[in-house]
Amino acid sequence: MKKLIFILDHLKGGGAERIALELCEQLTQRGFELVIVLLDGSDIKMPIPSHIKSYHLNVNDEFFKGRLWKNTKKIFNHKDIDGILRILDNEKPDKVIVSPWRAFYFSEILPKVCHADVWCWVHGEVIDLHRKPSEKISRWYKETRRLFLEKRHFSRIMNGNNIIVVNENLKKEYQSHIPNAKIHVLYNGIDFDRVKNGVDEQSEKQWDCIFVGRLSPEKQPDHAIRAFANSGLNGRMAIVGDGQMKDELMVLCKTLNIVDKVDFLGWQTNPYQYIVQAKCLVLSSSTEGSPLIVVESLILGVPVVAYDLNDGIHYQLNHKNLNNGLVESQNIQELSKKIKEISESPYIINSNDIAHLSIQNMTSDFLNIID
Repeated sequence: MKKLIFILDHLKGGGAERIALELCEQLTQRGFELVIVLLDGSDIKMPIPSHIKSYHLNVNDEFFKGRLWKNTKKIFNHKDIDGILRILDNEKPDKVIVSPWRAFYFSEILPKVCHADVWCWVHGEVIDLHRKPSEKISRWYKETRRLFLEKRHFSRIMNGNNIIVVNENLKKEYQSHIPNAKIHVLYNGIDFDRVKNGVDEQSEKQWDCIFVGRLSPEKQPDHAIRAFANSGLNGRMAIVGDGQMKDELMVLCKTLNIVDKVDFLGWQTNPYQYIVQAKCLVLSSSTEGSPLIVVESLILGVPVVAYDLNDGIHYQLNHKNLNNGLVESQNIQELSKKIKEISESPYIINSNDIAHLSIQNMTSDFLNIID
């Protein structure tokens, strides 16, 4: 039996954390011994199965402050390092997987103190390698400094590592900055039974479309709202999620004269019960890795309309009928037309079309990569 250790930031919630837990569960079913190490063991919202051993390092608070690649104080103290060394000495793992964000800093230490293969599992765009345009010299200087510092830290931590990313676009982009890293692509998979459990898939449709996600700039919920407003549909739209843009979005609805047609439902622990009541789900982000919500919606039989951002989304939807939901990235007009089209005439989702998106398929791919 092989033993694997997963080092995670926390289990306070999130898609990357959910995927990691489900992968660990699948690996135990295939005869592997799993150990989970949390940098922050407080406020656990995703319980670790009792048959999986776990440790809580509770690293120093300073480590969690600041931006991921910029904060020069982001270092482990002697207590943190001694803690991980004791775990490695006790468990003697064959492989160590660090994920999804701040745990990457352990990849500097681990190869020097253990004989296990170390892998960094990157779930999305962990660094912005593109300069943000600015006409002001002060902002130009600030952006130049940001790029320099973040690229330097990113290269120092990640170059030379074994790395897993969730789409080909990330592999291509990162490889140019960390040429000595070995980068592999692992597409996200979902536990179909978990999504379907407790959800009545025969629920009546209350909304023409639904947006599920953080109400933040990178998710662009304003694109989804504008597209719905311009679609000509006479029904309603649901917004599941919370965030910094909520007030702005409510003002937008007033401006577009659709206040009485958009339901803000807030953050929900079980968004699936709302998704099944919609005719389609809208993904209008400006950036994504391999979004779980796309797969979860398809599992529930709800068509997805999404910006064709990258290889990750293309992999999820570029199968037979599913590709009818792909829209040119950032084209709100086309998004609007597609929402109307799919809402009025949803495409068929066959089980064979989404079989490649299962957690079982992902687990097999994961093992092929690390072995």
